[in-house]
Parts: sequence; C-alpha cells; structure tokens
Amino acid sequence: MKVGVVGMGKMGLTHAAVLETLEPGCVAGVVEADRGAHGTVKSLLKAPVHADLAGLLAATALDAAIVSTPTFTHEKIVAELIERGVAVLVEKPLAENLAVCERLAALAERKKAITAVGYSIDYDPLFNEARRLLPKLGRITRYRAFVEHAEVFGPKKGWLFQKAKSGGGVIINPAPHMLFVLLEAFGTPKSVKAVLRSPYSAVEDEAEVDLDHGDFTGRLTASWSVPGKPNLELALYVEGENGRMAVGADELLIEEVGATRSVARKDLAADGAFDLAPAARASNYWREDREFLDCVRRKAVPRNSIQSTLKVDRLIDAIYRAGASGQEVPWA
Repeated sequence: MKVGVVGMGKMGLTHAAVLETLEPGCVAGVVEADRGAHGTVKSLLKAPVHADLAGLLAATALDAAIVSTPTFTHEKIVAELIERGVAVLVEKPLAENLAVCERLAALAERKKAITAVGYSIDYDPLFNEARRLLPKLGRITRYRAFVEHAEVFGPKKGWLFQKAKSGGGVIINPAPHMLFVLLEAFGTPKSVKAVLRSPYSAVEDEAEVDLDHGDFTGRLTASWSVPGKPNLELALYVEGENGRMAVGADELLIEEVGATRSVARKDLAADGAFDLAPAARASNYWREDREFLDCVRRKAVPRNSIQSTLKVDRLIDAIYRAGASGQEVPWA
C-alpha cells in the first residue's frame, strides 16, 4: 500500500511514524509547504518530500493519504484526493465552517469515497470502557464534561487565532474530541446555549455550553487557558438513576448502589499499540491509523467517515450560533 502524508507538523510527523510501525515502507511520499523544513523532514523519514500535493500526486499513485495541514486548507486538499479516488483520513476539525464540511460530505457521498476524520478519542481504551459501562447507570439524569489545556495566556498570532481560517478557538480545535464523546454517549441534544469568552486571543479561549436532551441536561466547560495542564485533558462526570461515573486522564470510577470500583488505564488489556508519546495518548493514533489502513485494504467505510461525523460539525455550528446570539439554539 502507498500512503501519502500531507502536512509535516507535529501531527503529520506522528502519523508518518505510526504508519511505518504498522506497515514499514508504506509512506510513499510526504508534503511540506515550507521548503526550509525539508532538510529536517528528510532527516526523520526515508520517504520523498514534496512542496505541494500536485508534486506528490505526480510522483506516486497513492492508495491513501493522511491530511494534517491547517484547517482552512482542508477543503481543497481533501476534495482533490477524493476526486482522484484516494482514500483520505483528515485531521479534525474537518473544515473551518459547516458549509465547507457539508460540501465535502456531499462529495464523499457522491464519489463513494473512503474517508475518515481524526477523532482519535474514539480509539481511547479508557473512554471506550466508560461507554461500555454507561448503561449500568440506568436512566441518565445529568452530565458534566471538561476540556482543559495550558496553551493561551496572552495575545496570539497565526492562522489558529484567525476565525476565518481556523473556524474559532477552543470549541472547534481541542473540544471536538469531547463533543464526539458526548454525541456518541448521549445522542444529539434538543437545543444548546453557550457563553463564549475571549480574555486573551481574537477567538474564544473559554466556553460554557449547556446541552438540553429533554429528559436530562449536560454542560461542557472548555478552556485552553488553564494553568498546569501541559497536555490536553478531557474529563467526564455522569449521574444516572443507578449510580455515578467519573472518567479522567488515567482512571475511571463507577459507583453502583453504594459500591465504588475503579478501572485504571494501565490495567486495560494491551493491544500492542505503538505509543510514540504516552502523555499525548499517541497510541490512539496507532489504533486509528491501523483501522484506516484496514478499511482501505478491504474497501470498507471507516466508522468515523466525513458523513458520519458531520453531526459534530453541526453541533459546533450550533454552539457558535448560540454564543453569538446569546439565545438558546435548537438542534437543526
């Protein structure tokens, strides 16, 4: 199999390293727009380095590609790969606004393309164990979710902090992993309310989102301005009629009828995952890439296709509309 990696930042380099552990020699070429970085990339990888996608496609007949470029570049790159029949895994967020996401979803559907969006949280053993145990709580009464990172504490420059290019701040960048978890666990809300704050940058640095599911409610608190959080941390607290559950970085606690038991990440069954960066949960990328390659081989639709994850993009859009209006926004 011949796989290309487009974008040689932290995520692109991670995917390239993971691919080589899964199938040595499968990385047929990579793209890095910054020619000044080509020497560094060549020192880390054996694959040819190209300055643009056109050069990679001219040099190699790809079976698949992983796209990890800035968000505002995704549409052109992903559309080109789909049109050429190349299977695509694109890092989240899919695009900078819902209209672009819907165009890509329509194209993928029309071309019957093999696509995936990089919700690596779906391959996290601890959160998957939480999903498995969730029915033990019975009818859900409420939940609280947290996304925390120590990243922004003053004015910032670059595309990530330009809404037209990034789509926004903490809600569209780190928070989609938790939004994915919430939609998978609790389904789509009936409506959302949001308060978005920008104490440091030109996009939202902090957010409080209330989700009304009809029979129960949830709240998401997200901030990339939390001291002492060098790595992105996700946490989820759920209450149900039969007990409570708390999921953190390394441990899950579940209380049922007065008895509490814990599940530690380190005690979950090992699957041989290659963990390039344990603190960043890089083993989840290994699981994600392994499944993507398997789907490409079998010509199967990945579970997190552009079409199936469009619900996350729609929730992001609803949150931004609610934050801008100061009003409750119904799920559309």
